[in-house]
Amino acid sequence: MIKIWRSWKSAFGEFSREFIPEQEESWNVTDIYTDGELERIRRAGFNAVWVHAQLNHIVRTRIFPELGEYAAEFRKRLNILTERAARHGIGIYLYLQVPRGLPQGHPLWKKHPECAGMPDIYSDTNGNPVVMIPMCTSMPATRKYLQCAAEELARRLPRLAGVILITASEYPSHCYGRGGRMVPDGDRLKFIPVDCPHCLERTPAEVITEVIGIVSGGIHAVAPQMRVIAWNWSWTFFEESPCPNLIRRLPRDVNLLIDFERGGLRRNGATLEEYSLGYAGPSERFRLACGEARKHGLEVFAKFQLGTTHELAVVPNLPLLENIRRKASRFSALNLNGFMGCWNFGNMPSANVTAFQYFLERPEASLEEFAAAYFPGSNAEKIAEAWNFFTTAMEEYPLYNPWLYFGPANFSPALPLEPGPLSNIAGGRSWLPEAVRGDDIGKAFRQCSPEEVIAAFEKILPLWEKGTYLLRDTLGKSGSIHAREELSSAEACGLLFRSSLNCVRSYRLKLQWEDSRMGEWRRIALDELENLRKLLPLAESDRRIGYHIEAHAYLFTPEQIRKKIETLQKIKENHHEVFELEKSDPAAGAPELPVRCYGCK
Repeated sequence: MIKIWRSWKSAFGEFSREFIPEQEESWNVTDIYTDGELERIRRAGFNAVWVHAQLNHIVRTRIFPELGEYAAEFRKRLNILTERAARHGIGIYLYLQVPRGLPQGHPLWKKHPECAGMPDIYSDTNGNPVVMIPMCTSMPATRKYLQCAAEELARRLPRLAGVILITASEYPSHCYGRGGRMVPDGDRLKFIPVDCPHCLERTPAEVITEVIGIVSGGIHAVAPQMRVIAWNWSWTFFEESPCPNLIRRLPRDVNLLIDFERGGLRRNGATLEEYSLGYAGPSERFRLACGEARKHGLEVFAKFQLGTTHELAVVPNLPLLENIRRKASRFSALNLNGFMGCWNFGNMPSANVTAFQYFLERPEASLEEFAAAYFPGSNAEKIAEAWNFFTTAMEEYPLYNPWLYFGPANFSPALPLEPGPLSNIAGGRSWLPEAVRGDDIGKAFRQCSPEEVIAAFEKILPLWEKGTYLLRDTLGKSGSIHAREELSSAEACGLLFRSSLNCVRSYRLKLQWEDSRMGEWRRIALDELENLRKLLPLAESDRRIGYHIEAHAYLFTPEQIRKKIETLQKIKENHHEVFELEKSDPAAGAPELPVRCYGCK
């Protein structure tokens, strides 16, 4: 079985107007993937690593000589990596989006304007708009380039294990790559359908499978042993699940990577459209796509996250071990060819990662058995009970993409919490650092209401606090690093969920602010003050907390927590009488907060 991972230290790379080789992951691989790091990954149970790369940087062809200026140096570094990894029994897979679109001013478009698709506006890593032009694959020159580039890749990187191809959603690539394009509309942007006159004559399934087929054909003409894995991420842009037209058109020498959870139905009837640890999977969409792939003789891989997801990505792991057990058991029952266990985050060493490998080897094992193995000498039954509380709690999590992408869960301790109307400064993106974050988190509620999120966290918190109490009771005095890390992560999760709740409550008040609601807001502020005082020592002692691996940056720091505490303390001191009244009199007009009894079951 092929088990694909990556180092949490490796950066995906920045997207900017200017190409800077040093910002590319494939340029820095020899520094990240040392012998020590590769051996650590091997000991964790993985035999493959994926690395983000751009085909137009790695190879140079006679078709488009404007591309690949630094190709020789990129390949030198990648060849060192593939040879080094092979000594540890690890294969290297390049994660590619082909063909990759290019900025409007790129010299290629002056030489080959006929190969340009329709201009698209994309945000760079800093959130600034960049006009990008996809490569139109309906043009013969583009197709010839892809074929030559794929052959050159296989020829020049002979020890490469394979490639993973994404053909939808990410950066501008072919004309159908993002399902449409963004264009100016006054001072805003609007999304319009694909309008390339050449590609409009063809279906998305034709265009996408042609791209995959050209790359696969080029690679396998030179290196038949290399795997070509096509990822179905966002294929539902183009066709209803299970995307039968796309799957049946795939070459038979291509493997299909299918999202394990995407398309799953939540208890509230919402359809899940992201990775999830709160939902064990597999989804019906996965099962249908898997069946369709097998009908056509394709090998199948599963894609999931083992450590964290966008549900909460600034902790080392979401301690949902029962769902990890379920994922492993259900995956094993499907008899698949392998899996990709992380995106460019969710891959920090943790109990989750160890547990998944444990349950792969022992599909019938219990949580108690794993707890006894991972925390020797501890009360395994109590630890398993805690994990079950956490898993039950996450069944209530608001798994809507706008909440995941723009909700405050990953950065709430860094958000200002002050009375008065909204500042009209956006909270910003949840997966990247922002220069300024404000209290306007309205983008998070495009598919759900603040009231729905509040209700969800009010159900989550009492259950999470029960689980945390049990973990603290059995692991709190342990000298084991595993015990310290698991307890720290679990406690941080609960405190960050509570901080998120306070942010949403404050936001709801600020939407229709009236001075008469000041007392209600102060009560929220008091709860957040208490909450942050508990979070601060955790963030100071465990520097994993607050760090987002995709961003390769802290989305909040101990310094920011201290600053927020100071601000809230001043508010409390300035309004001491009001605070004391509200602490003693819950009937003062503010809604009840969940009971915080750590000893209750």
